[in-house]
Formats: sequence, structure tokens, C-alpha cells
Amino acid sequence: MELVRSFIAFDIEDEGVIRELTRVQSILLETGADLKVVEPRNIHVTIRFLGEIPLTMIDRVYGEMSKIVFSPFDIEIRGLGAFPNIRHINVIWAG
Repeated sequence: MELVRSFIAFDIEDEGVIRELTRVQSILLETGADLKVVEPRNIHVTIRFLGEIPLTMIDRVYGEMSKIVFSPFDIEIRGLGAFPNIRHINVIWAG
């Protein structure tokens, strides 16, 4: 059974936010750290990490998620953090 690392997320449509996050990425890269940054078109807000799920479930999850409707809302980014922690960084996040 093929598994796919999956999460539920939504795109950020505000170009100003994307520009600012891209600027932060550039600053982090300038430190010389061995980082892989997310392409601007892939920057998103993760709602729920699903983990490794069977590939056969992707269409079902997508179908259920496509039924959800919500109004636009504002989001504020106040800082950076890291998973699993600041001493052992796998992911740097803004939130």
C-alpha cells in the first residue's frame, strides 16, 4: 500500500504576505544554514497534519474537504517557530 504524507491546508492569497514570508526566507538563507525553503507558490497555512495516509484515501479526503465553505478572514503572523524544537529544527514556521 502506497502512503502519502498529507495535510489539510489553505493557500495564502495576499501577495504582501507572500512577499514578506519570502523576505524572511531570504534572511534565513543568508545565515548560511543548510535550508530548503518552500517556493512562494507553495506557501500555505496548515490546518491539520494527517501524516502518512493511503494514496487511495486522497480522493475521499479531498471530496469531503471540498464541501466545506467559509468566509474570508484575516490572519496575523507574529513570529517564527520550529518543529520539533529550536535546538533540532526540521521545519521553521511563521504564525
